[in-house]
Amino acid sequence: MLFLDPDFRGTFQDWDAEARKYVAYLRLLSGKHPDDPHLTELVGELCMRDEGFAAMWASGRVGECTAGTKRLRHPLIGDLTVDFHLWVQSDTPDHRIEVYTPADQASADALALLDVLHNDTITVAESTSPLSC
Repeated sequence: MLFLDPDFRGTFQDWDAEARKYVAYLRLLSGKHPDDPHLTELVGELCMRDEGFAAMWASGRVGECTAGTKRLRHPLIGDLTVDFHLWVQSDTPDHRIEVYTPADQASADALALLDVLHNDTITVAESTSPLSC
């Protein structure tokens, strides 16, 4: 989605920086799992279908994404910034927990507004359902 869905690109305020991080992490994973046919297929498809991905992949950059900041853009609440932390246990490295928290008060307010909008939508949908009594 990050490379082949033009609408998804708009989710990030700085798509290029986010894409470079993902490609570096994908390269890290390919080193950990060199015989994974699905990973090889994914990289091949992305190299063929997206010149930007191919160039980033060819750069050879490798990176881990365990903590950082994401600058996002939401269609209802606008721009927001979240910090993230990723926890991986050494005995189960393929299982992970990702935690996102608002990086500033404006982002916290925007997320609170999104929660209200989401809950209002659910309430309206429930009250107008033809199955409700």
